[in-house]
Amino acid sequence: MGNHAAARPTSITVLGVTAIALGSFDLVFEAFLLFRPETPFIQHMVAWYAQVADTTYVRPDAATKAFTTINVFWGVPLLILAGVGLLGMRRWGFLLGIGQFFVINYGNTYDLLVDYWDGFSRVRNLWIVFGVGMVQFTLFSFVLLYYLLKYEHLFRPPVRAAP
Repeated sequence: MGNHAAARPTSITVLGVTAIALGSFDLVFEAFLLFRPETPFIQHMVAWYAQVADTTYVRPDAATKAFTTINVFWGVPLLILAGVGLLGMRRWGFLLGIGQFFVINYGNTYDLLVDYWDGFSRVRNLWIVFGVGMVQFTLFSFVLLYYLLKYEHLFRPPVRAAP
């Protein structure tokens, strides 16, 4: 299957832990925004975020709800699984990690283009919107791709000797 954890480079360990942490943060953040209970405290938090950064989740349209739902139930769990697979030096963790590069950048490109075509009308502070998700996830995806390609040989299944 995979190699021992002792053969795992520190950069792969850091990326695995980071994938789990980012995935967990995104799971809570997006699920919260999508399925939030309508309590006064939550309404005030969403109103505050809309006032200082982005009004998208005040009354999300169908496309935003659909894309967020796909991300919460598909993209984010795969990011967390990629982190687990990387920590275990599993081939499937490597493959999920490569896939996450494309999933993350597809999602960020979608968000950016939707906001661009909308004239950034929902965005109050572009720097906060970029800083909350786009920048760290995009940087993470490129660093992840770099180190996965660099250490791809460690994720190959062992070669069996001929009988």
